[in-house]
This record gives sequence, C-alpha cells and structure tokens, in this order.
Amino acid sequence: MLISLPQRRPSLLLVCALLVGLSVLLNRGSFLLERGDSPVFFVPKEKKIYVGVSAEGIEAGVYQLNDDSSLCGAILLTNPFLSRDILPADLCETRLNNGRFLRLAKKGRRFKVVESSWAPAGQRIALSIPLHPDRMNQPDWTVLPGIGAKLAARIETDRQNNGDFGRFSNLVRVKGVGPQSLERWKSFFD
Repeated sequence: MLISLPQRRPSLLLVCALLVGLSVLLNRGSFLLERGDSPVFFVPKEKKIYVGVSAEGIEAGVYQLNDDSSLCGAILLTNPFLSRDILPADLCETRLNNGRFLRLAKKGRRFKVVESSWAPAGQRIALSIPLHPDRMNQPDWTVLPGIGAKLAARIETDRQNNGDFGRFSNLVRVKGVGPQSLERWKSFFD
C-alpha cells in the first residue's frame, strides 16, 4: 500500500529548512567570543618565533619556527644535510626566544653557541616581534619615533642606574618620556 504525501508537505519542509538556515545565520554571532573575531570552537594557531642563526657551514639568516622548537631544530633547518649527531645534547634542549640572534662556531664536527643576543629593534619591529624595554640598548631606542640620541642615552643611563624597567609603562620615570610618548610607542611593545 502506497501512502502519498499531500502536496503541501514538501514545500512545508523547504520552508522549515530555510527558517532553520536563516536562524543559524542570524545567531552566528552567539557562537563568537567577546572580541567577535574567533569562534568558540577554534583550533589555536601555532605561535611562530623568529630566530637569527649564523655559523660556518649553515645558511645564515632569520628563520621562522614553531614556538616549541629547539636550537637543534633551527640549525637543522638552516642546512638539511647536517646530521643530528653533530649537535650537542645541550643545544637540542635549548628552547628559543622570539627575536634572538645566535652565532655558532664549529668545534671539530660539533656546533657550539658562541654568541647569543637580541636582534636589533628595527629588525624585531619589521618581523612584528614585540619589544621589551629591558631588552634594548641605546641604538635600539633611536629606532622609535621621537627618540634621538640624547633621549636614548637618558633611557639607557636610567636603566643602568635604577635597574630594569620591568614594564613598558615604567618608562615614564625617565625625564623626557611622558604619557604622549608612551601612547606613540605602545604598538611596538608587548
């Protein structure tokens, strides 16, 4: 026995489907976080870090790595033909910081870090790496708008005499740095 549906049923189903779809579209904002740019059920993006590496036998440059990368990972990235066995265990356990520059030297077959420093502020800014007031030297300060050699020297002298700033907002303790200056520079700092 065949049961036939009344002609109205398929159109009623279509109308219901359209209403459900419209409801989902209109309520889409309820699935978003406060800022409105990230869904609640998002997969976090991997944090990237930039590290400069130079040494004999590897391609010197700035490399983008995952935030859980070790120095071994950075070295192997510079030259895929290197063998992991020429890298000392302490290098493989060393976690990298965003904006570090490392100069390595080869001792026999093995590598060793001979210099570790922060990248110049201009390079960190170009790579969108936030600056920190305690990781800057006098030439770094002159990269920021409105800071000349004299103010940069005052900032560096203050840090040497009074200790680290700790936070960006503590720069106001330096003569010549006020709220307007901080507002102008805040986009460069974390």
